[in-house]
Amino acid sequence: MQRLGSTYILDERIGSGAQGEVWKGHADGSEETLAFKILRSDLTRERPVIDAFLKERDTLERVDSPYVVRVRDMVAEGETLGLVMDYVGGGDLADVIREQGALAPELVVSYGAAIAAGLSAIHAAGLVHRDVKPANVLIDSVGASPQAPAPQVAWTPRLADFGVARICSTVASSRATGAIGTPLYMAPEILDVHAPTP
Repeated sequence: MQRLGSTYILDERIGSGAQGEVWKGHADGSEETLAFKILRSDLTRERPVIDAFLKERDTLERVDSPYVVRVRDMVAEGETLGLVMDYVGGGDLADVIREQGALAPELVVSYGAAIAAGLSAIHAAGLVHRDVKPANVLIDSVGASPQAPAPQVAWTPRLADFGVARICSTVASSRATGAIGTPLYMAPEILDVHAPTP
């Protein structure tokens, strides 16, 4: 257990990726479980990343869709930058596909429509996701299973990491390291020299 800022307690590290670590925790005096994405320390030493984080705060917090993991707060303290988000405990779509193989066509249509609605909300806020892939689609699995037949499905796919790639792209572009995203899932135009658009 460790603290994040003056308000949050990090209880358990639940993952890590290219941009940092993900923790499960809660706010002081609250029982509600939250997720925290803490950026890698080398990224937090880059002034453009800090500036982008603070500039994007209002935009990230105003994205409101049942198909997007909501950003609730940002913590910028010393060399620590973190996003405070809804906790979605059902794993991700990559896990579902790995465990059961190809999804039934009616499920693909249902999940695809939900993901598209989430992307629409992100675009309406003026953001471009840049890294849409099964591992960034979390499963809100309250009371249901993603393997259930279509009429019984109550879980919801929710897009995650819609802000971090955009923020971290500031560093990547300043170092001329190329496009942000996962090559297998990238739209071809992302490799172009122009800024990505919805």
